[in-house]
Amino acid sequence: MSRAFTPPSSMSKSDILAVADVRRAVWTGGFTGLATGLCFGTSAHLALVPLSKFLNIDLTRKPRTGEISIVEDLIRSSKPLCKNHRILYALFAGAVVSYLGAVTAGTNNRFRMQHVYGIGAHEKLTPYEQVRKGKTARVNFGEEEEFERQLHDENVRERAGQSS
Repeated sequence: MSRAFTPPSSMSKSDILAVADVRRAVWTGGFTGLATGLCFGTSAHLALVPLSKFLNIDLTRKPRTGEISIVEDLIRSSKPLCKNHRILYALFAGAVVSYLGAVTAGTNNRFRMQHVYGIGAHEKLTPYEQVRKGKTARVNFGEEEEFERQLHDENVRERAGQSS
C-alpha cells in the first residue's frame, strides 16, 4: 500500500484533505496539460502545410543548393506530409505541456498545505537563538570558541612534532 493511504497519526482530517486536494490539483493540471498539448501538437503539424502554401514553399520538389531559407528548411525538415512526424509532434507537445500543467498546478496550490510542512517538526535553535529566547543562561559566549581554538592549536603542535 502507498503511504498516501496511511497518513501519520500527527495529521488531522483537515490536513489529510488539504494534501489530497493539492495532489488532485496536480493530477488534474497534468492531464489538462496533456490534452492541451496533444491538441496543440497535432494542430501545429497540420498547420505546416497551409503555412508552406502561404510562403510558396513547394514540398514535393527537392531544393537546389544555396536557395533554401531558414524558414523553408525548418518546414521541410518537419515533413508536414508524413503522419509519423505528426504523432511525434503531438506526443512531444503533450509531454511538455503536461509537465508544465502539473508544475503550475502544484505551485498555485501549495499554499493550501503550507501548515502541513511543520507538523511533527522539532524546533532546532542555534546557541545564539537559545540565549535570545531565554532557554539557556549562557553568559560567556567566547568560552567554547576559546576552548576549540586551544584544542586546535594543540593538534597542530602534535602534528608538527610527528612530522619532524
